[in-house]
Amino acid sequence: MAISCTVCHVAKTQGDMTTLNLAMPKEQICFACHEKSAALQQHVPAVRGTCVECHDSHSSNQRMLLLEARGRQLSGLKAK
Repeated sequence: MAISCTVCHVAKTQGDMTTLNLAMPKEQICFACHEKSAALQQHVPAVRGTCVECHDSHSSNQRMLLLEARGRQLSGLKAK
């Protein structure tokens, strides 16, 4: 499912150059769409706001937009 870039980013055009910046701090960006459920309150990376260390909304082909296949070590955190 593709979503618009503007859900997470603010586009700014000056002349012939367009830049995209995050619409909010990266620690909060996932919660623009995802509700802070009881299950997420138990998921340590979500509590810490480090979702993007394991999840990549831009280019992941993995389930749940994980950077690597389930069960592999990611930046010192184990994907579950």
